[in-house]
Amino acid sequence: MTSSRGILRKVLIGAGAVLLISMTALAAFSLGVYVGHEGLLVGNVENFGSRPAPDQPPPQAPLRDGQDLPPGRPTLTGKVGGITDEGLFVRAPQGLRLVEVNQETVVQDHQGRPLEITTLRQGVHIAVFGQFSADGRRLMADTIVLVPSPQP
Repeated sequence: MTSSRGILRKVLIGAGAVLLISMTALAAFSLGVYVGHEGLLVGNVENFGSRPAPDQPPPQAPLRDGQDLPPGRPTLTGKVGGITDEGLFVRAPQGLRLVEVNQETVVQDHQGRPLEITTLRQGVHIAVFGQFSADGRRLMADTIVLVPSPQP
């Protein structure tokens, strides 16, 4: 009887170990999916929420009725997700991108009228003209154009 209790105890300890390992693996996988979906944010930037629904149309390029708009296609289009000291985060179809701004960065509406950088707020649709960094995650903005929100 003592030997059957010893075997039962070993089986229960093994089952408990498997359960703990499974729970740890599931938690690590869930955290990895969350970070992969939402991005890993540093600093005090708030959580941006979930991605747009698949049936939602992508952000549109700026209207070309202005005279002073940059030529060509924008480097990045999307919604402002948050604002930091270095610039702003943009939720684009390619994922979350950091857009860096400086004193030379020009902000304007879709008709080419100049705007203050303070008009950029979370949720505003923008088109950014500039150059990406070597890693492709940051964009140095030359011009930021506020784009009318896409119609549903």
